[in-house]
Amino acid sequence: MAGSEKVALADSYISMHKQYDNEADYELVKAYPFFLNFTKNSFMVFYPNEYHHPGIIANKPEKVKKIVFKIKI
Repeated sequence: MAGSEKVALADSYISMHKQYDNEADYELVKAYPFFLNFTKNSFMVFYPNEYHHPGIIANKPEKVKKIVFKIKI
């Protein structure tokens, strides 16, 4: 991991804007998220029922490098 970003997380949503798109691997919901800072030497685990939105600028725009694993449950 290089760089830093914020990640918005929510465990429930208010309304669905777009149903899950299996090919693109996302869905759009309206929620009240909380935010976590994702920095060098850190990791996060997201489960299927946790809505998350990575890639939010933390302090200043910068290039972020990270590794993402998707494990079928």
